[in-house]
Amino acid sequence: MIDIPQKIHYKILCTLAEIDPYSLHFESEALSHGAIGLMGTIFLIWGLRPDGSFWKFDASSGLPLTPLEPECEIPALRIGTERYAWLSDLIPRRPWHTKDCSGCDGTGWAVRTGIIVLRTDGQGGVCDQCRGKGW
Repeated sequence: MIDIPQKIHYKILCTLAEIDPYSLHFESEALSHGAIGLMGTIFLIWGLRPDGSFWKFDASSGLPLTPLEPECEIPALRIGTERYAWLSDLIPRRPWHTKDCSGCDGTGWAVRTGIIVLRTDGQGGVCDQCRGKGW
C-alpha cells in the first residue's frame, strides 16, 4: 500500500467512473474490485484502488482477489504508466546521491537486460535490476 496524494486519488475515482462495466477488457474486472487495471495478462490482473492498495486477481483463471506482493508494487505502477501517465507521480524519485540503474539507464524499462513484466508495445519490459524504479 502506498500513500495516494489527493490529486491522484481523484484521478483514480474519475477513471473508475469512466470504465464500461460490461466491457470484456480486463478493466471491467478491475472495476468490479474497485480498482483501476494496471496490467492484465491471460491469467493475471494487477489493480490499484483509490486508497493506495494493490491487488491481483483473475476470474478466468480462478485467482481470487489477493493483495499484491509489496515487491511488485513499483513494477505494477511502471506498467500502469503506459495506460495512465499520471501514475508516474507515485514512483519514488531517485535520491540525489543515488546513481541511475545500469540495467535501464534510469528509465525503469529494460530492453537489453532481464525483464520481469513485458511492455504492452513489446519493446522490452520492467527492469529486473531496479524493478522499475530507475535507480
